[in-house]
Amino acid sequence: MLHQVAADHLEKGLKSGDDFHHILQGFRNRKTLDFYLKLRKTLIDQKLVLSPPPKEGGEKAWATNLVNLFFSFASNKQREFGAYK
Repeated sequence: MLHQVAADHLEKGLKSGDDFHHILQGFRNRKTLDFYLKLRKTLIDQKLVLSPPPKEGGEKAWATNLVNLFFSFASNKQREFGAYK
């Protein structure tokens, strides 16, 4: 049930980087390639929503947020997908 809620959020579009972090953290042990590919597509397609361009003086916070998005994506990546190792 929670997986379906997360998948629906991905389909409708995420509102912030925190949504992306929460989904990654909650489903890091779910070893499905299709869900991982949806997360990757969301990161690429919604990059301006997840990490909006910085306003003057906010470059450091923007860079930190961007690094956190990529780090979260990389560190919560599934290590194995089904029968493929």
